[in-house]
Amino acid sequence: MAAAVLAPTLGDPVIAYTPLYGHPNISDSAWHDDTWAFEAYGPITSMTLYYSVGWVDPYIGFHPGGEFKGIQPVYGANGTNDNDLLFGAKKPHKPFNFSLGPGERIVSVELQHDSIMRWMAFDTSAGRRYAWGYKDVDANVTRVTSPAPRDGAYLAAFRGFEGRQLPPELGGYKKRYIIQVGFVWAMPTCTAYEWNPIKAAREAAAAAAAAAAANPARPPSPPPPPLTAPPAPPFPPIVALSISPPPLLPAAPPPPPLAAADAARARLAPAGVTLPSDKPTAELGPAPRGFLPVVVRGNGTTSALSAGGRPNSTAFLPVPRGPRAAAAAAPAAAMGRVVRAVARLSGRPQQAPPPGLGASNTSAAQLPP
Repeated sequence: MAAAVLAPTLGDPVIAYTPLYGHPNISDSAWHDDTWAFEAYGPITSMTLYYSVGWVDPYIGFHPGGEFKGIQPVYGANGTNDNDLLFGAKKPHKPFNFSLGPGERIVSVELQHDSIMRWMAFDTSAGRRYAWGYKDVDANVTRVTSPAPRDGAYLAAFRGFEGRQLPPELGGYKKRYIIQVGFVWAMPTCTAYEWNPIKAAREAAAAAAAAAAANPARPPSPPPPPLTAPPAPPFPPIVALSISPPPLLPAAPPPPPLAAADAARARLAPAGVTLPSDKPTAELGPAPRGFLPVVVRGNGTTSALSAGGRPNSTAFLPVPRGPRAAAAAAPAAAMGRVVRAVARLSGRPQQAPPPGLGASNTSAAQLPP
């Protein structure tokens, strides 16, 4: 094909953005993007690269060098050299400049970095390479190759993070160094290389299929058999148990007659004690014995009455006087009333108080009339 057909021109569409390459430094990062210059002025026509050597900064001190410091691209056929398009720094660093021929485009970029950017190289469609910086400065550097995403594509612009502007007390430098860099790819709009996203997807799928055919992967292992639980054992048949009914107990003997029961109770009673009969009766029994009234003498003592109604001179108890004494003697007075009521019910004549014990010598709280 003629070179004029392959030449990048103003208005070519952007088709891809690469990831950012380099060690991130979020605390000292400012965003940079040249895509607007490509869309406004056209493709890159020349470029100046910078790397550092040892120098003494009047504000910060000595710098040892060994770093790829900056990129200054020129966009469009007329050439625009805006300082805002400088990505990184250029002073007081060592420059290297190259220009692209008519129809020449950058088709691949390589770089090396560790904690800082070290080296960068640009390959063109004419087979030339422009490299600058410190290559293989360390065995542990990270090496990156970023080719054009498809035939006919070319490097259109740069984007990424650079160091922030320093404060005035540290020199106020606005452009300092490249932290991370990414590449913007564009495609000519001519018929032979018109960008077709459907065609690009098909080509990518075909390339993936070809790579898979060239390096066949080990066939996947068959899936394991499904887990099946063993069948549950059948339940044993139900067998009726032959249990004979319990034997019948002999009938209880009839209860003895009432007379026999009274005889049995009499045998169990203590000597001299007669138990009441189980036969119902309407007659009242004799009055209970053993409850003797208590009288209070004038000298503050009490005496239990004997069976004949005479005071028992062998049982004199001192009785206190006052409201508490009356309250304490209330149960004895109540008992006296119960005894007298029982005597009336039984028909027994009430006993008169002993001689010498009149109403004046008997307390109503202890012995009511």
